[in-house]
Amino acid sequence: MPRPQLWWQTEGVSDKKTQTFMQGKNTLYIRYLLVLLVIFISGCGSMSRDECVNADWRTIGFEDGANGKPPGRIGDHRKACASHDIVPNRDAYLTGYSEGNQTFCTFERGQREGQYGYRSNDLCAANTDYPAGRQDGLVTYCTYDVGYQAGLSGEEYLRVCPRGSEMDFLAGYEFGTEVYNLSQAIIGLELQVEDIIGVQAKNDVLIEELQHEIVFNEELKVVDRLEIIADIKSLNNANKDLESDHLTIDVEIAHLQRELWRLQGIEE
Repeated sequence: MPRPQLWWQTEGVSDKKTQTFMQGKNTLYIRYLLVLLVIFISGCGSMSRDECVNADWRTIGFEDGANGKPPGRIGDHRKACASHDIVPNRDAYLTGYSEGNQTFCTFERGQREGQYGYRSNDLCAANTDYPAGRQDGLVTYCTYDVGYQAGLSGEEYLRVCPRGSEMDFLAGYEFGTEVYNLSQAIIGLELQVEDIIGVQAKNDVLIEELQHEIVFNEELKVVDRLEIIADIKSLNNANKDLESDHLTIDVEIAHLQRELWRLQGIEE
């Protein structure tokens, strides 16, 4: 007769990755991902012969520059048109690219990227409006409060703050990171407790099934009955061990929680 599978023999307390408090990606970041996707997809395509023959390379360069594509993008066009024995007009392309780049590297873009703590966009290195906007945005970003929120949400600091304001930002960032790390540790332990409770519950179900088997199965052989009794004992012992682990974890959670409250200035 088939024997029930013993959960405690096949499952332990798993090391789940802890969930995080990371905030959702902001709209600007998502927009960048979409732009990169479009660039990737368009880069995989090839221009037809008619497109290569009739291409206005200055306009193509302008569009690439305005869409934040690197100047090396002309290499993709060169490859696409090589099969048609057509070479792009490099000078016209770069002239258009420079004009398009000016519409991409605006003061407003630099300001937004500075406010979100992004690294400087290399495509805008030769532009004057973008760096000015970025510096203006960094004034908003490089503060104690923003640093604290960045650390609290587990964000990476990209070392973008000027020396004069970085100290304040880092003070908040390090404090927020300490709170974040404690919170993550507590969450990880709580997940372990959930695992323990789940395994204990499954063991309890098996114990009940085995006990039912002993009581109501009149055809059960003595040797099988003894094995089932041994299994029940093993399951009970496993649950006791898990309960001990549960208590140990609860003590650690309480310790970390008190430390977290201390950091946050909360009285017990």
